[in-house]
Amino acid sequence: MKTTKKLLAPMLALSILSATPAIAANVEKPFHDPGLIQIAKVDQRYVTIAQKAVEQYGNGKSFQLEEALKDEYFVDDSTKKVRWIIQSKTRDAIVTVDADSNKVLTVSVNFELAEMTGKYAKYLPTAEAAVRQLYGNAEVKFEMASFFRDETLGTSDFHFSTNDRQFVRVDAVKNEAKAVFLQYKLADVDPQAVSTAEQAVGLLSKADDHPFTDAEFQRDDEREVWELKRLVTGNDKALGIDEDGKQLVASATIGAKTGKVYRVEFLKALGDKTKQSLTKEQATAIVQAAVQQFYGTDLAGYTLTVDNDWGDYKFSSEGKDTIVANFTSGGQLYRLSLNTEFGKQN
Repeated sequence: MKTTKKLLAPMLALSILSATPAIAANVEKPFHDPGLIQIAKVDQRYVTIAQKAVEQYGNGKSFQLEEALKDEYFVDDSTKKVRWIIQSKTRDAIVTVDADSNKVLTVSVNFELAEMTGKYAKYLPTAEAAVRQLYGNAEVKFEMASFFRDETLGTSDFHFSTNDRQFVRVDAVKNEAKAVFLQYKLADVDPQAVSTAEQAVGLLSKADDHPFTDAEFQRDDEREVWELKRLVTGNDKALGIDEDGKQLVASATIGAKTGKVYRVEFLKALGDKTKQSLTKEQATAIVQAAVQQFYGTDLAGYTLTVDNDWGDYKFSSEGKDTIVANFTSGGQLYRLSLNTEFGKQN
């Protein structure tokens, strides 16, 4: 079931224009995939099933399904099945149908807020109330709503999103806000979280102590965290470019309840192209100094494994959170993460 959820979850990203990186990542295939075919070439059994699903959840809105893609998905760790992804060209309606059983797997439909009427009218106030409760100074104006039904898991959700990628997810069965992603003014962030983030980044960045520029609050079933970022406008080849054309120099993820550092990185260090290989003993000594300051943790009793493909140095111990470290080619620690049981971070 966990595998099915993991692989079907990307279909949610297909219907949401703005989401957290964890939600938006790993979209299965580009939408101009050469495998896309016109709806007329698809067995009309699947088309009829998809159209009925859209009508069921479309709240009276008309959607035109026009193209499709044949695809494989996992039903468990080892079993693959075939499905059809049937969608409108604008991707405001997407349905996945199992090719063998003819059963609908997922349904995704998008709405303008003015179309959230009738039985759907109650969900927008729930999303707006969640924002007000969390952040009275929030500058949030929802622009669209996306409905997602997972027939395998039996879940139905609405995502209300803004043009600047903020959103609230509402459980459509319980009419409760289940996930929130909000941008905060730095002055409104918990000052202790900011201080902890600054100290964490400072440990990796040495003398580079420029302030954070952006702050986000993220809450869902597994996480309740602050994410502080330092974004700059530039053309540093060592850094990637985000959706707004900015480059991420440093970031830290801090537990909103515990104040724990779950992830910290100083990406500017990647500009150092010197070459210096580390022995396991050297890497352990560097990480030990960092985790001692972050968590008061002694790595004695931890086992170190190195993933050479990803560059991950994983320190694990039975019954304890796994610590993952990353080094530059010159041997500088630039990222440290805490992998908790079941991904819980708060």
